[in-house]
Amino acid sequence: MRKSFAIFLLVAFGLAILIILLLKQPKQQHLVPLLTPATNLTLNTSSTVKLNPPEEQKVFTPTNAPRIINDREKTNEIRQAMESRNKPIDFYGQIIDQNGNPVPGVKVKGEVIHLKVIVPAPWGTEDEIVPVEKETDLGGRFEIRDVAGRSFDIESIQKNGYLLSPKAPNHFSPGSGSLENPAIIRMWKEWPKEPLVGGSHVFGMDVGKTYTLDLINGKKIEGDAEGDLRVSITRPTDANPHSKFQWSFSIGAIDGGLVEPDLADEFMYLAPESGYESKIETQFDPNDSAWVGIVKKQFFIRSRNGQVYARAEVEIDSIYNAHCAIQITYTANPNGSRNLQP
Repeated sequence: MRKSFAIFLLVAFGLAILIILLLKQPKQQHLVPLLTPATNLTLNTSSTVKLNPPEEQKVFTPTNAPRIINDREKTNEIRQAMESRNKPIDFYGQIIDQNGNPVPGVKVKGEVIHLKVIVPAPWGTEDEIVPVEKETDLGGRFEIRDVAGRSFDIESIQKNGYLLSPKAPNHFSPGSGSLENPAIIRMWKEWPKEPLVGGSHVFGMDVGKTYTLDLINGKKIEGDAEGDLRVSITRPTDANPHSKFQWSFSIGAIDGGLVEPDLADEFMYLAPESGYESKIETQFDPNDSAWVGIVKKQFFIRSRNGQVYARAEVEIDSIYNAHCAIQITYTANPNGSRNLQP
């Protein structure tokens, strides 16, 4: 009995020593990659590790360098496309008088509009004004060729004793005119001034009635009376302003005539000697594709047996409120002279 108990103690002691040795064995270590401050650690469901550099930082790295280069190339392309609107100014002009003679010594002031790209925004632009001053040579010519821009504007054309045409253009494209065919600008060589009478009036009219216009006194008189023009407008009294209708107008000069100006006459400063007709009459058919309800006309006037010459621009309105109307802007010489120079 004692022998069996001794064997049991030896076995228990041996097991205790084995357990102590197993508990003292060192644990296995797992290696983790070293992370830098500029690295983000992301774990997915399979517990693998991804290292992603922050995309918002514009730093050249092997992964984002192509993207930044592409952005810069796109910016340059936009800038170049916008600045390509600036063309080299290649402008040739010539100034002549009412008789077609060249006018030397005319001072021309203008400005070139240069499109400028605002940095750093490639889509922002502003206009840079480049002033230009030239003087015409003996042939009345001047050139603008030493700047670039998207257009060329004329601010003033001046020479003592000359008037610029009221129809002279003041805006030109970069390539206007050529050495052989320059852009023509007309000036009027002044004559001695004469006392003129002028005005601008809107005269209401009733349908079918005749009125006399006195240009010297700026009056409208119903019926036939002393004056310069007789005007009338006919149309249906119930005409709808939103529909076409039959209508007509008549303008006649009293003891004289009317003549429309030559298209080449930019000034209308000299009334012609001949070619006058007693009246101008026009009818408008609602079935005509060219039908209009408002008409504008320009003409010279000779009235009162040649005692009055005038130039006038009129607008005839077939419906003006419930009536009709004529607007007339004119300059008249009441001294029997054809000189209408302002």
